[in-house]
Amino acid sequence: MKGNEHRSLSGKISGGQVFGFFLVAAALSLCGTCNTVDDVVFALSEGEISAPVVSPSGYHIFQVLEVFPAGPAPREEIEPEVLRRLGEIAARRHASACVRKLAGEVGVTVIHEQLWFRYDGRYSEVIHAS
Repeated sequence: MKGNEHRSLSGKISGGQVFGFFLVAAALSLCGTCNTVDDVVFALSEGEISAPVVSPSGYHIFQVLEVFPAGPAPREEIEPEVLRRLGEIAARRHASACVRKLAGEVGVTVIHEQLWFRYDGRYSEVIHAS
C-alpha cells in the first residue's frame, strides 16, 4: 500500500484524523496508560506502515512519513550558521544605511530610460543633495 492509498483509506475509515508530529506524550494520551501505540509508532522506519493496533479507543494503523532527530541540535553544530546569518543581516543593514547617507549627501537621479527593467524603488524620484 502506498502513502497516498493509506491516507485515502484512513480518511474514509477514521474521518481523516491526521496526527502530524507524533510525540511520546501524544502516543500515551491516545490510549491511556498503555505503551502499545508508542512502541509500534517509534519502531517504524520512515515510510513504513504498521499492522493494526488495538487500543481502548479502537483500532489504529500508523504510517511514518518523516523522522526528525530528537531535540534541538547541539549549540556547536548550529552556532556557525547562526553567526553567519546574523553577520549577513548586519552587513545588509550597514550597507543600506551607507547608501541612504550617501544618497542624501550627493543626490541620486535614476535615469529610467537607460534601465532595462522597471524601477519604482526608493530612488525613483530625484533626491537632491543637502
